[in-house]
Amino acid sequence: ATTPRGAITRAMMVQLVLAAERRSRELALMIAVQWHAGLRIGELLTLKHGCYEPGNPPMLLLNVEKRDRRGRRSNQIHWKPVMEAVSVFIHAAEKLRNGEAPSEFLFAISASEYRREFAAAKDAAGLQCELPGMQLVPHSLRHGFVAQNCASALPEAVLRRLDMTPTTIARYGKSNDVRVDGSTPRGAAYPRNFARR
Repeated sequence: ATTPRGAITRAMMVQLVLAAERRSRELALMIAVQWHAGLRIGELLTLKHGCYEPGNPPMLLLNVEKRDRRGRRSNQIHWKPVMEAVSVFIHAAEKLRNGEAPSEFLFAISASEYRREFAAAKDAAGLQCELPGMQLVPHSLRHGFVAQNCASALPEAVLRRLDMTPTTIARYGKSNDVRVDGSTPRGAAYPRNFARR
């Protein structure tokens, strides 16, 4: 049950979180937050205590380092709309780091260490991408978030509020083949022009 571009489905994410929990609670929470919020690794690793703001829609405060065309670095702080389910995992991560100062990052792990731990949890869960030449990597969680929400019954306006562009929505397809429960008939999970990419 794969989705476009090596995305991780909800069922795969649950298997991955359970395998990760055997390694460390922090790793399991990182995977859950990244999948439920659709974050890049850099965004995930810069989350700090108090980054979740409830509301309509709920928001995460992101502090991400960007580079311009000349390679100059700058920090960009912005609010990202997220699904309310993210709050459970953010609060659990905050409790995990309860004794640390609010300026400390929510997850005390480097990007390379996270990739290694993710790969170990993926192997322990026995997960692999069914698409030839593609691997399941942490960024696959972001693709899973997009694919899951585009395949759901959410209206396009809600998807746009979750920072999904019309191009992304079209790529992952608000397909007429999607059933009420969010599942798709065999083969319908791929965009029509998927083989030509």
